[in-house]
Amino acid sequence: MGTGGGYFYGLSSRSASLCIAGEPRDAVVVSGTVPHSPSAQADIRPFDVILSVNGTPVETQESLSGLLRSAPRAEFQIRRLGNQQLDIAVEGIPCDCARIAAEASWAKLGSAGKSTRYSTRKTLNIEPIEVYSDPETDLYGYATYDFEYTDRNTLQQKEAAAALVPLLQKKNLRRDRENPDILIFLEFYSDRRDQYVPPTEQLVTRYRYGWSYGDGWRTRQYIESETAGNYTRTEYLSRLTITMFDAEKARLGSKTPPVIWSAGYDVLYEKRAVLKDFMRNIGGAMLACFPVKNVDRTEHCTYWHTGIVFDRAVAGRVAAVFPGSPAEQAGIRAGEQLTSYEPSPAGFDGLRNSFDRVADGLTKILTRHSNYADFQLTRTSGTQYTDKDGTGGGPVKIRTIVGMYFSAARSEAYEKHGNRIEFSVKDTAGKKRKVSLTPIRTTFTEYVW
Repeated sequence: MGTGGGYFYGLSSRSASLCIAGEPRDAVVVSGTVPHSPSAQADIRPFDVILSVNGTPVETQESLSGLLRSAPRAEFQIRRLGNQQLDIAVEGIPCDCARIAAEASWAKLGSAGKSTRYSTRKTLNIEPIEVYSDPETDLYGYATYDFEYTDRNTLQQKEAAAALVPLLQKKNLRRDRENPDILIFLEFYSDRRDQYVPPTEQLVTRYRYGWSYGDGWRTRQYIESETAGNYTRTEYLSRLTITMFDAEKARLGSKTPPVIWSAGYDVLYEKRAVLKDFMRNIGGAMLACFPVKNVDRTEHCTYWHTGIVFDRAVAGRVAAVFPGSPAEQAGIRAGEQLTSYEPSPAGFDGLRNSFDRVADGLTKILTRHSNYADFQLTRTSGTQYTDKDGTGGGPVKIRTIVGMYFSAARSEAYEKHGNRIEFSVKDTAGKKRKVSLTPIRTTFTEYVW
């Protein structure tokens, strides 16, 4: 999450091949900002392209880390969806970023009694979404859109479009019915398919343990004939395609269809797809791949924000505190140490090694695990995942970080405690005191590719 240096900005980034200002290039794109962090408070957003920091061009993630490592203040030049170019100033939080563990990092690992939700486009027995993008088109240069409907299932297309409007708004795209930059065509259908499964005879060998006269007690073998099949299997083929056209080129009569981006998905399922749910889940996963087409998944991690950044090397030590956070308002300062807290009876013993151990296992899971269940995978701290290639010593198990303070939130003990958490704090001079605060329920969203 951090920069790996002396200042924490709370943004994560990844490299992506994009067309910026008509020039294909490798760009550094923001994949997420930690809620309430300096970057989030400055309104840096996912999919922002970082062009430069303090006047120095950013070409790789390594160069970005190097520029932020010793910068107490960063002037970001940003290219944003919606044809915007912005200059954003961010004040970093001084700390040793190589040793810190922000709350959003803990939330991604799971917590006792809670779960972390993921929406992803990789699912069990379902082919992934197919996404195509024109490599010579600057998708960041479009600001407005509208939908174009055909004369087939027009009302269905309009309902599907209505479900996408808030998702496109989050992409900083504005609907313009008169003179849009992008025309969006939608196609959705869910057709029933009946398939007769004919009867088949098969021989089954069974073993039974019993007693018979003359043989006494022993195991006997029986061969029986069974009939399988002889039924009709009903499935529904559901398909969704989203296609974006350059509206100006379409109006001018381009020789070739001016398609700039498209995504398609189809699935056979035992139930008919509900349009609203399908658009929210599948349509949302499709638009997550705009403008970066190779987005693999979207992670949504919900946790209780206090604003404390921990030092991984010293159990309970506060490495930094977010400005304006509940922890800062309660008087908690960097360098102090939290020795215990209520309502949870557990302390911070073992915190020093837990993060590294679980983070290592999490890396294996997110890069290789194969048992996605559906578009809303719920992962609890006790779930086991098996590597796709069968390596890594068998199943990898998420380990619970016992006693993390946000795991007690929303529990009966927490509610009886007045929705507040009480910390025992030892300051840098060794003096102890009690402080209490009310955490804020927060969701951290990060795009992974």
